[in-house]
Amino acid sequence: MWLLATTLAHSANTIGFRETELDRGKERPLHVSMWYPANDGGKAITVGENRVFYGIPAVRVGSPDATSRPLVVLSHGYGGSWRNLNWLAGELVRKGYIVAAADHPGTTTFNKDPLQAAKLWERPHDLSRLIDMLTEDPAMAGKVDVNRIAAIGHSLGGWTVAALAGARFDTNLFEKDCETKASPRACSLKEELGIGRTQDPKTATEGRPQ
Repeated sequence: MWLLATTLAHSANTIGFRETELDRGKERPLHVSMWYPANDGGKAITVGENRVFYGIPAVRVGSPDATSRPLVVLSHGYGGSWRNLNWLAGELVRKGYIVAAADHPGTTTFNKDPLQAAKLWERPHDLSRLIDMLTEDPAMAGKVDVNRIAAIGHSLGGWTVAALAGARFDTNLFEKDCETKASPRACSLKEELGIGRTQDPKTATEGRPQ
């Protein structure tokens, strides 16, 4: 799912890749992965490969090029991680985009902390924090064209992108839908994701990040 439209960017031959921890030591630290057009040079290695997904060739901690480029942020589904959309990130960088993904705490492959998973409204906020980091610090992945920023989400990540764009989640409609077993998998995650619980009013209103 897209948030905003972007125009075509200048293609890139070399993919740079780096990982970092955003807000380490705070209440909701984010593991962040970034793919970006890099200056030629450095040995490419395969990143993101596992039993399910092929990896892509990239220069780890490669030097970002100096061109101002559009940004795409990625949001994985429940139980996923940056590796799920690694293939897509590679294709986007080849077409000239900077790409970044945050592993959403509580709903990732290696972090299923129930307290974090129940803070569903934090997922869109994760993407906002990621965008802020990249636009404020071009040394991370290159200079971002702030007029060309988009988001793509898979599964629960699609909900995340929709919420980031201002969509509202209707808990009553969701519960009514679950009575017909329209989506058994989604309905089975109701308690884990804290759907229907009261959120912290200092953090968010229902279904929408502040």
